[in-house]
Amino acid sequence: MYTNRDEINALFDLKGQVAVVTGGGSGIAQAIAMGYAAMDAKVAILDMSQENMDKTAALFEENGHCVVTKHCDIADAGRVKQVFSEVVAELGPVDISVNSAGITLAKPSIETTAEEFSRIIETNVTGTFNCCKAAAESMIPRKKGKIINIGSIRGSIGVEWGMAAYCSSKGGVHMLTRQLAVEWAKYGICVNCLVPNLTITPISKYIQQNKPRYEFYLSRIPMGHPGYPEDFVSAAIFLAGAGSNYVSGQLLYIDGAAFVG
Repeated sequence: MYTNRDEINALFDLKGQVAVVTGGGSGIAQAIAMGYAAMDAKVAILDMSQENMDKTAALFEENGHCVVTKHCDIADAGRVKQVFSEVVAELGPVDISVNSAGITLAKPSIETTAEEFSRIIETNVTGTFNCCKAAAESMIPRKKGKIINIGSIRGSIGVEWGMAAYCSSKGGVHMLTRQLAVEWAKYGICVNCLVPNLTITPISKYIQQNKPRYEFYLSRIPMGHPGYPEDFVSAAIFLAGAGSNYVSGQLLYIDGAAFVG
């Protein structure tokens, strides 16, 4: 039984923890990375955009935080393994892995090529697997670790104008989360997934710029407004800390009640 504030606060303490955040140059992942830094974790961000990483590093510095940045295509398993090894050498063994990097494709299924479909799957599913595996290699010897994948409501609910590749890929991330949670439970690794709906980030810009589509999304959110990257930070801190040591294999919908509405 917890009897005082200090004991409760310790459940969310990330001081000195090493966190690797993919896609951390923008959006939800950037907000999570900054939140971890604010909690005194040691943060490394992986991203394909050097420009985004440079801007994020400057933002960290402005707020008195340090960050390690690594250019990485998560679909390249060899590069992922190399980058995680570099992070371990620079910061220490990985305690927290947030896997947010991904790409999207909004296109009618009948017009989607096999190459386009494969590219989305390779990045969003295989890339997430590559990062989970690299993180686990650092976690298994120590019998502890927290892996947090970023899914999408589109991995659970289809959309009428066609997003077969993206929806399939995020459904894959959801099931990958559950499988790894079961498989790696014996190593003390918790694997969970945050599930956004429409969130105001660069990857959703194509929706924001299409008024009918944007209004379609809003009409299906009971809370009546989109999410923002900051909405994910507290959940990501909870899933990274000791307070979630018995939470694994879960999909946490942060969606304004859209999934259940």
